[in-house]
Amino acid sequence: MKDTLRSRAEKLAATDEANAGRVLTPEETSRTLHELRVHQIELEMQNEELRRALAELEISRERYFDLYDMAPVGYLTLSEQGLILEANFTLAAMLGQSRSTLTRQPISRFILKEDQDVYYRHRRRLIVPGESQACELRMVRSDASPVWVRIEAVLVQDADGALVQRATINDITERKCHDELREQIEGIIRHDLRSPACNAMNLAQLLKLSHNLTPEEHHLVDLLLSEGKQMLDTLNSSLDLYKIEVGQYHGEAMSFDCLPLVVSVSDTLLRVPRHQVMRLVIRSNGLPPVAGSRHPCLGQYNLLRAALHNLIQNALEASPQDATVFVNLTSGPDCRIEIRNKGLIPLDIRERFFEKYATSGKRSGTGLGAYSAKKMIEAQGGSIEMFTLDENEETSITIHLPRGAGEHEEHRRNPPQPPGCVES
Repeated sequence: MKDTLRSRAEKLAATDEANAGRVLTPEETSRTLHELRVHQIELEMQNEELRRALAELEISRERYFDLYDMAPVGYLTLSEQGLILEANFTLAAMLGQSRSTLTRQPISRFILKEDQDVYYRHRRRLIVPGESQACELRMVRSDASPVWVRIEAVLVQDADGALVQRATINDITERKCHDELREQIEGIIRHDLRSPACNAMNLAQLLKLSHNLTPEEHHLVDLLLSEGKQMLDTLNSSLDLYKIEVGQYHGEAMSFDCLPLVVSVSDTLLRVPRHQVMRLVIRSNGLPPVAGSRHPCLGQYNLLRAALHNLIQNALEASPQDATVFVNLTSGPDCRIEIRNKGLIPLDIRERFFEKYATSGKRSGTGLGAYSAKKMIEAQGGSIEMFTLDENEETSITIHLPRGAGEHEEHRRNPPQPPGCVES
């Protein structure tokens, strides 16, 4: 509109110059006055539009202040170099800083020294625009006290086309305190349960030395011993699972024959009274195992034992009493353990079968067995998958682990024992 007015004004000016010194006719005077009046109205309309635009900008500014500056979470914009370009009042208050103190400063200045590597790894993952990444670390307040935060950031282009990070920052200090308290309580429980479990196992070992036990009593003692071992395995695996979840688990992979492990776990489960009526068949490459059957895998014995215990127990509990659970081991490019049972996974949890707390129809189900098994298998560099064979009304779960290389007979004959207890 401005250009149109300018061109029309130039035409009028040229006309005025051409007619300089000439007396305008009444018609020309009326036309000129009309043009001036139109210009006046156009200018008044422009001013009105400007006032309306300014009012809308003021409303937008107030909304921006409410939504950005006074948001319940911290907002942050970072340059590619990690400099703070913009921060809201919430983040400034969280860190006890003024916004002017934060602006143009590297964010690393406000991150606890011990957690700098956490943020560095987080930044390295931000390589795909639009794909968010998150991390948890400690930032430093103005009084040098730490505050736990969760940073969720995404890489975007700003108005000038430059790549910047836009991030939300949540104060999770209270949650971290609760997690620390829970970890301490769980540690105390694990410690306090370990001693009676070991004592029960040692007592069972002493009873096994007696020559006066009947076959039934021998069976009961063996059951006590296996249950004690399982309790210790559960205590150990719960700590390992916690470390896996928080990214602090570091285990050393070993090569061992997983066939004896499958046999041991199956035997332990079938000793439980409620499972004694069940049938479980173990196969090696689809056939009954023979003396030379071996299935070397590369993994961590205790983690695999805990995962197998959860998965085979689930299969036994999901099967009808007159059905058979099959466990088939296959050696090829990798080591595979397939657990197959009658009974279908309920439709409402099939898509989230390995998610935490996914359970359906089990009165005592926690939804942690398959979840923890998946976490433990993946921590060994393996994978796990579930299929439902609707036509046969069967469920199949297959574990994939790296294939073991070479003979490790000593480790195969003497698998790791729970710490602090005698070997059975």
